[in-house]
Amino acid sequence: MNASEKVNVLWLSKHPILPAEIRALEKVLVKPEIIMYPYQVFGVEHIVEKVIKPRNIRVVITLLPLTIVSQLVELSYKEGFEVWQPRMMHLHNHDTPYCKDFDPDRDIMLKTRDHDNKVFYRHSRFMFFQRIKAIKIEAEPILPSNEKQEAKKEVEKTGVVNK
Repeated sequence: MNASEKVNVLWLSKHPILPAEIRALEKVLVKPEIIMYPYQVFGVEHIVEKVIKPRNIRVVITLLPLTIVSQLVELSYKEGFEVWQPRMMHLHNHDTPYCKDFDPDRDIMLKTRDHDNKVFYRHSRFMFFQRIKAIKIEAEPILPSNEKQEAKKEVEKTGVVNK
């Protein structure tokens, strides 16, 4: 990306962007045009076709689940955008959404539930952005040995490959 050009940035998160995150973007992109997308994501293809392409998005910033981020990264090389994530440092947990050390410029309090369904709040602080270059998941079918060969043939026949 040319350091002097305007760069369209898609903020793909239900969480609002923090002032510190805006400043960090301005330092690395010079002229970021931030487009907010706080809606639920039902499909990566929809986001690419209806939001990223029409608005000439060059950077997508998201904290969505890994499966969606993985699909975005896969499409990013073909479609010409980058996928970034804010790097957050976990500070501590609280029973309430209040903390004397909370900095509204760079902190979030994320409402969470534990294994007993008890609500608590994760206090995290923005550190920097990181570019997601690849996500790799290695997997193999868990099948009885007599079915493994059949499953392998079926995958080869259909051309379905997960890498």
